[in-house]
Amino acid sequence: MKTAANEFYAALDVGGTFIKYALVSSDMEIITPVKAEAVPSLENADKIMAAFYHVTEKLTQAAIGKDGVITQVCVAICGPMDYEHGIFQMNEDKYTAVYGVDLKQQLREFLGNNKLSVSTHHDVRAFLLGNSVIEPALRKGKVMAITLGTGIGSAFMKNGRILQPGDGIPEKGLGRQPYGTGKVEDVIGAEALRRMYPGAGFTVKELEAMARNGDEAALAVFRKLGLVLGESASAFVELFHPDIIILGGQISRAAKLIMPEFRRYIDIEVRCVPDMERAAMLGAVAAGVIF
Repeated sequence: MKTAANEFYAALDVGGTFIKYALVSSDMEIITPVKAEAVPSLENADKIMAAFYHVTEKLTQAAIGKDGVITQVCVAICGPMDYEHGIFQMNEDKYTAVYGVDLKQQLREFLGNNKLSVSTHHDVRAFLLGNSVIEPALRKGKVMAITLGTGIGSAFMKNGRILQPGDGIPEKGLGRQPYGTGKVEDVIGAEALRRMYPGAGFTVKELEAMARNGDEAALAVFRKLGLVLGESASAFVELFHPDIIILGGQISRAAKLIMPEFRRYIDIEVRCVPDMERAAMLGAVAAGVIF
């Protein structure tokens, strides 16, 4: 019987709206296009897990098409999550219907291999680690990452090592820090930004285009984002003293609209990496295999 000639890592980047996925080779090259599967994270458990099943089917087909087999699954995923054991622990907003579900075991079952190695990792830490794989110079000094999307994420690296809560960084990420009567991502997460615009109904991408065309109400949305983000992040900067901030996520594509107000609070180097896909994939694999 013919055996597969190639071994691949399956990399997943799980957010609140999409699961992005690709195959990665043993020499850390992404060898398939990064694709996205919509995930109904606010729906019931069956619908949520069906999205993961579809992803595993497509990854398996991609591996077979390249005369290969998946030998490990590496997942970057938003939290709260028991990352060591792969257990969902989200009890508000997204993925609440799968609270307590063992994602690692589910993926093993979907892929038909109960002994398959599966690792789960904090998505923003994976993004930061992946950037250091792409640009090794980031492994020197202190780097802080902020991601802007459905939620607001943060991660920290010192001399190439991803820091965990207890390593002198806040227990809760930037998005979950108190702000006003709620938390930061309640004020500047994607849904909050959409609600800011009179009449609502627009996506953040549409609001960005409107702002670039001079719509004052849309411009005000991004000014508010920059102001709240800068004010909130300044406490983290004062605590950690990073040499550089890496800004990622879909909303960071609007960096030119955000930066003027953000710069009222932050004066260190900021590098925008709005296309998180490559970094997140490589970071998930690096966290599960190399580091």
